Amino acid sequence: MIVPLMRRIAFAWLALAAGAPAAEMPLVNPPAWGRVISPATRGAIDVRQTERGALSIRIRLEGMLPDHPYILCLNDRPNHPGNEWLSSAVPGHAEEHYVDFARVVTDARGRAKARVAVHLHPGFYNVRFYVKDPDDFKIVLYHDYFDVFVK
Repeated sequence: MIVPLMRRIAFAWLALAAGAPAAEMPLVNPPAWGRVISPATRGAIDVRQTERGALSIRIRLEGMLPDHPYILCLNDRPNHPGNEWLSSAVPGHAEEHYVDFARVVTDARGRAKARVAVHLHPGFYNVRFYVKDPDDFKIVLYHDYFDVFVK
């Protein structure tokens, strides 16, 4: 039903607009459209507002390939809020947009911790978070759609 969805969106927008801290969100292995490194691969993100036009994202990765770079990405779908403000079109799906905003490199144990900023157009977004392998651009960890508001 549309009314509960609109209430959820309104609540998320108000909480984020007020600067309420976001809860840590798990990163999990993707379904068939991605690539699984290992069943033990996992991670988490914590997304918070910072200055105007930016989000701060704390990321933790575990069980990844050792000493390996990964691309951090926000992805949206057509008709989702914020899709039009993400900078790149998905190849083969021109209406779907994404932004690759940072790279992290794991240590010798396949772990990484980082805090990165992503600068976005002000507004409401409903996005997925992807961790991609730059060797083949496959998604190796993700968190499904979540709401963020950029001042």
